[in-house]
Amino acid sequence: FRRNKLMFAAGTAVVIALVVGLGLAAAGLRQAMNERNSALAARAGEEVQRREAQQAQANEAQLRREAEILALAERRRAYASDMNLAQQSITLNNFGRAQELLNRHRPATKTEIDLRGWEWRYLWQFCQGDDLFTLCRQTDSVFSLAASRDGRWLAVGDFAGGGVSVWDLRTRQEIAHPYTGGTASSSARVAFSPQEPLLAFSTVTQEGSTVRLWNAATRSPVARLPLDASCIALTFSEDGRRLATFTTRPSATITLWRIPDGQKLGTFPMYDLASVTGQTRFSTSPDLRLAAYAMRDGRIRIIDLNTGRERWTTQATKEFTIALTFSPDGRILASSEGYAGGTIKLWEVATGRQIGRLEGHQGWVASLLFWPEGRKLASASADQTIRLWDLSDPAQARPLGFLRGHNAEVWSLALLPDQVTLVSGGKDGSVRLWDTAKPQRNQSALTLATNLLHWHFAPDGKSVTEEIAAAEAKDKAEIKQP
Repeated sequence: FRRNKLMFAAGTAVVIALVVGLGLAAAGLRQAMNERNSALAARAGEEVQRREAQQAQANEAQLRREAEILALAERRRAYASDMNLAQQSITLNNFGRAQELLNRHRPATKTEIDLRGWEWRYLWQFCQGDDLFTLCRQTDSVFSLAASRDGRWLAVGDFAGGGVSVWDLRTRQEIAHPYTGGTASSSARVAFSPQEPLLAFSTVTQEGSTVRLWNAATRSPVARLPLDASCIALTFSEDGRRLATFTTRPSATITLWRIPDGQKLGTFPMYDLASVTGQTRFSTSPDLRLAAYAMRDGRIRIIDLNTGRERWTTQATKEFTIALTFSPDGRILASSEGYAGGTIKLWEVATGRQIGRLEGHQGWVASLLFWPEGRKLASASADQTIRLWDLSDPAQARPLGFLRGHNAEVWSLALLPDQVTLVSGGKDGSVRLWDTAKPQRNQSALTLATNLLHWHFAPDGKSVTEEIAAAEAKDKAEIKQP
C-alpha cells in the first residue's frame, strides 16, 4: 500500500464507483420494475373496468329493451282501452272526450311506433262535426245568440262577465264589441229587432242593470233602458216597435218598452216571487200578447199582457223548466224538462193541453227554436247534439236528424233568414254554422256475430254481409266436424 498508494487509491475509487453505480442501477431497476408492475396492474384494472363498463352497458341495454317492451305492451293495453272508451264516448255524442282519447295515440316523435290501426281511423271519422264551419271560439262559454233580419250580423252573448260581440257573417270577422264590463256572475242576453239592425242586450254592473240598444249598421249606441233588477230575458215584438224584458228579484216583473225611444209602456209584477228565480225561463208570443214563464216547482204559467191576467197554469215537469219558447203563430208552446231528462213537451196555448212529446236527447235540453212556418223545431242539448223535429202533426212529431260537432253542452240557437243555416253556441265557447238541408250521416251501428273466424269489407266498401255468412257457415261446419 505504501509502495503503491496511487494504485490502491485509484482501485478504491473504482470499487467505490462500481458499488455506487451498482446500487444506483439496482435502485433504478427496482423502480423500473415497480413502475412496470404498476403499469401492468393499471392496465389490468382498466381492462376490468372496461369489461365491467361493457357489462353495465349490456345490462343497461337489456333493461332498456325490457322497459321498451313493457312500455310498448302498456301502450298497447292503453290503446285498446282508449279505443273502447272512445267508441263509448262517440255513442254518447261526447266528441270532445273521444277526440282527446284518440289524440293520445298520435306518435310523439318520428321514431315512436305508431299503434294506430283501422279502428283509430274508423272512430276518428265519427268525431268530425257536421257543421259548415266554426265562426269563432270565445274564451268564455256562449250563453245567447241573435241574428239580424238580413242575416248579415250575429250577436254573441257571453256566459260569464256579460260581454257582447258582433260578427259579420259575410267576412266572418268580429266588427264590434259593444259591451265588455259586466260582473263576473252576469250572463248577456241578446236580441235583434226583426225589422231593423237594432240590437238589444242586457248588462249588469255594480251600479245596476240595464238593457242597451245598439245600431249594428252605424255601430253606435241608441238608448239605455234602466231596470230595477237583473234581466233574465228580453224579446222584440214581430213589428220591432216594442221590447219585453223579464226581471227577477227583488221584484219579478215583465216590462214593455216602446222602441227606439225606450219609453216604458207598462209593467206586470209577478206576485208568486217564491216560484221565480234567476234560472226562470221566459218567452213571449211574437205579437207580445202572451207571456210564458216557468216556476221553481215545475209549473208553467201563461199570462195575458193586455190584461195582466193568468190564462192557465200547468204542471209541466217535476223540476224547473230549462227551455221555453212560443211557435211563430203563438199556438204552440214548447218546453223542456230540468237537468234530469231530455224530453220536450208541446202545449196547446189556447187550452194548456199537452199535444206532443219529443224524445231522443240523452241530456237536458238548453234551447228550443221554431222555424218561421212553425212546422219544424230545433233543440240544443247537453248531450252535445242539435236535433231537428218535424212538427207538421204535433201529436205525431218525428225526428228529422241530428247535428254533431260541439265538444261540450250546446246552450243557444239562432236561425238565419234563409231558414236553412242554423247557428249554435255553447259551453265549449265555439259558434258553429250548420246546413239543416244537408242529409245527415247515418249513425246506425252494425253488430257483427261473435263467433267469426274472419271478415272484411267487400271491394266496394258497402257490405260485409256475404263474408259474415260464409264465415258463420264455415265456423258451424268446423264445430260439427272438428
